[in-house]
Amino acid sequence: MGRRLLIVDDNQDFCDLMYLIAEEAGFEAQAVYSAAAFRDAYTSFVPGYIVLDLAIPDEDGLELMRFLSESKCTAKIAIASSQPDTILRQAEVFARAIGLDFMGVLKKPFTQAEFLAVF
Repeated sequence: MGRRLLIVDDNQDFCDLMYLIAEEAGFEAQAVYSAAAFRDAYTSFVPGYIVLDLAIPDEDGLELMRFLSESKCTAKIAIASSQPDTILRQAEVFARAIGLDFMGVLKKPFTQAEFLAVF
């Protein structure tokens, strides 16, 4: 696990940017663009850190958090989203309530420094 970071965001450009920032910061990163790809990558990549978007067309971030909880995920979780602050706070409460190790929220758009500060 260690410094492995799995990123899921349906906005490919934004996802790829997070990937580049993470790789530059010394993470072994993997970026995926769908919930289905995330589920596959989670099992094969075994991340120590996860950044997920809340609004993914094929399955939302809350469903992915539930999947992580049911999988007994021990990775540290961050949300990257442009959702309103009230939604982001509710997502954080939900993540903590289902036992995920929640690191923080990255409100889109964010800077490289803000991204790295979560880790």
